[in-house]
Amino acid sequence: MAQIKGVLPGITIPYALGLGRKWIRSGATFGAAGVLAVTFFCDWKDVLIYVPVLNHKFIKEE
Repeated sequence: MAQIKGVLPGITIPYALGLGRKWIRSGATFGAAGVLAVTFFCDWKDVLIYVPVLNHKFIKEE
């Protein structure tokens, strides 16, 4: 069996890939929550200028 040499001698590559497949959904969920948290705590104007319906509020008329 192919082992990951030098890193974790008891872990095989198929076992590591299986663990990765199990944790992908949790990682994506935590990543999405992080993006929403950053969006919530930053200035909403920086985000909403890219939303077509709402960006007319932030256009400066000079």
